[in-house]
Amino acid sequence: MGFHDRMRNMVIRQLGVGGRGKGVDVLLDKTTPGVYNPKAGKVEGATTVTLVGSGVRVNYKDTAYKSEVIVYGDFQLYLSPVLQDGTECPKPRPGDTIIIQSEIVKVIAVSPFNDNSANCGWKLQVRNG
Repeated sequence: MGFHDRMRNMVIRQLGVGGRGKGVDVLLDKTTPGVYNPKAGKVEGATTVTLVGSGVRVNYKDTAYKSEVIVYGDFQLYLSPVLQDGTECPKPRPGDTIIIQSEIVKVIAVSPFNDNSANCGWKLQVRNG
């Protein structure tokens, strides 16, 4: 196991729930797009799966709200690269819905944070609503 793998494992522990982790439960709703049915005139077959992961909420500094992209009330969410069942967490996409501490938020922006190409998770900009 190399340095980068150890760094990834340390990040997973820190973002985890319980033990030495500082994370909380995060429910990520992932919707798979359906197929357009021209006879029915609508999209059919879309499914939504709720995945249970973990992450840490971090508020933006007051100076960040001067940006046109960050709206007052937005916050950052560092999401673990693995789900609580130990499987890999799929990459979140803008528009995905997340429930963190009974608060429903939408993903606005996604930035991976990597350690020399080792996926250590995602830094999300999220917004209420």
